[in-house]
Amino acid sequence: TPKPTAEPTPKPTAEPTAKPTACSDATDWGYKGKSNKDCAWVAKKPEKYCAKDDGDDWLALSACPVTCGTCGCSDSTTWLYKGKNGKSCDYVAKKPSKYCDS
Repeated sequence: TPKPTAEPTPKPTAEPTAKPTACSDATDWGYKGKSNKDCAWVAKKPEKYCAKDDGDDWLALSACPVTCGTCGCSDSTTWLYKGKNGKSCDYVAKKPSKYCDS
């Protein structure tokens, strides 16, 4: 604003969104609502049970991504190139041909 105002003005930009959370299995999913048929149950036969849904169209594949192996790929938040501070995945990404195997 050209002059100071009595009231604060709106923020000029939106706040940043939170980082995605780590991939994890849901604790509230159960095949057909049964608590004993959770992601641990799916883990016994993932090739068979990952396609099951809970009766409300929530597939085990989505509810149990760790168990079903469907977690997406993401950069490590703790890894450092040669253990050196400031040389995170972002650093390596600037020159992948130098630091990464093809």
